[in-house]
Amino acid sequence: WIGINADERARLMLLEVMKISEEIGSKSVRHSTLEVCAGLAAARNHWRQAAQLFGVAEAQRELTKLRRDPTDQAFLDPLIARAREALGHHTFASAEEQGRTLPIDAAFAQAREELNESV
Repeated sequence: WIGINADERARLMLLEVMKISEEIGSKSVRHSTLEVCAGLAAARNHWRQAAQLFGVAEAQRELTKLRRDPTDQAFLDPLIARAREALGHHTFASAEEQGRTLPIDAAFAQAREELNESV
């Protein structure tokens, strides 16, 4: 839904997925959700938020050894590339590194707050 002028539907779906992932305690769903949140932030030109959420997702991916699905990779790569280009490599890397230091619970709460505020 992201990128095809349906960002509002994507936002609502992400909020629902967040709720479900917390109810079932799924780390992999939480991780994937943060990746999609990073993509949505980039699609909305929220470059710094996209970089930070991407950093959290990357840190979690490395920690859990989860592989990103090729379709998820195809979705995320161009959006993150846009964020990197918009911020510049140095600023993007700095924001990504800040994201890598965030605990996943804090990042998840922050992402939810951003989604709720962007009504």
